[in-house]
Amino acid sequence: MQTAYAHQDETLDDVLYRITGNTAPIAQVMADNPHTLRSPRLAEGTPVQIPRAPPTKPAPTVKLWE
Repeated sequence: MQTAYAHQDETLDDVLYRITGNTAPIAQVMADNPHTLRSPRLAEGTPVQIPRAPPTKPAPTVKLWE
């Protein structure tokens, strides 16, 4: 897990997108951070535990012409 700190008035998904580049694991992040669910906006400096994403393989390329 990695700890990120919220900027002023960010939402949980804003923090997640800023750190990981996507919001797909939002359910897991919400479960791991129940203290962030009290209000829609986070106070500046609120710690958020974010799971490390496994490395992804690039999509295979398709050659149209050889």
